[in-house]
This record gives sequence, C-alpha cells and structure tokens, in this order.
Amino acid sequence: MILSVILQVFNVLLVQSQIYETDRKDSNQFLQTTISFDNTYEQSKEIVETKRESCIDEYQQHKSYRRNPILPSYCKQYC
Repeated sequence: MILSVILQVFNVLLVQSQIYETDRKDSNQFLQTTISFDNTYEQSKEIVETKRESCIDEYQQHKSYRRNPILPSYCKQYC
C-alpha cells in the first residue's frame, strides 16, 4: 500500500517535470526565433542603408559630368 502511494507520487512528479521540460523547450525556441527575427531585421536594415548610400554616391558622381544621370532602377527611389 505504502509502496503504491510512493510510486504514484513519484509518477506524478515525473510527469510534471516532463511537462515543465517541454514548456521550457518551447519557450526557449520561441525566444530564439524572436532574436533571430531581430537579427534578420538589423541585417536587412544595414543592407538597405548600404545600398542607399551607394546609390547616392553614384548619383553624385554622375551628376558632376552629366546633366541627366542614368542610374539603375533600384537607385531611382533614393535619388
């Protein structure tokens, strides 16, 4: 009888710890995806800024010796 009660308590504790472990893993995965999203956003922002600066530089170079500079289509939104 006592052994049965001890086994039941142990079983309940074991099941609870497994549920907690699953929740913890899911939570960690969610947090990592959020961080990953932030990193991706920052990288994308840097790429756009670099492209914009490059287009502006190219526009300034062409502007000095051409009246109507011919720029790539992706640069037209910046100049």
